Amino acid sequence: MNSAPKRYKLKALPLFESDLRNALNYIKYELHNDFAANSLARKVQQAVAKRLENPLGSAPIRLNAELSKAHYKIRIGNYYAFYVVKKDEMELRRFIYARQDLDKILGG
Repeated sequence: MNSAPKRYKLKALPLFESDLRNALNYIKYELHNDFAANSLARKVQQAVAKRLENPLGSAPIRLNAELSKAHYKIRIGNYYAFYVVKKDEMELRRFIYARQDLDKILGG
């Protein structure tokens, strides 16, 4: 008897939304590249939708000892989307440029 795969809901924290908006605005308004901003927005949507199918399918990462939840990351071009899984929910927490000091930003 086959059981249906678990379905996860998606939640984005305000900080994730702010990070993403800031990245897209930087690309669009500072770099004057609408195409790249739109492309990144599409890639984020696609990558998150794909990971939502199996959010526990990749190895968790350790951000710091104080965080009780296992964190996961998705590489999207030059960015990382960080998330946790809570019961039946994938919660997007941060969207960070990959060349930044991730340990410093994430409190590692």
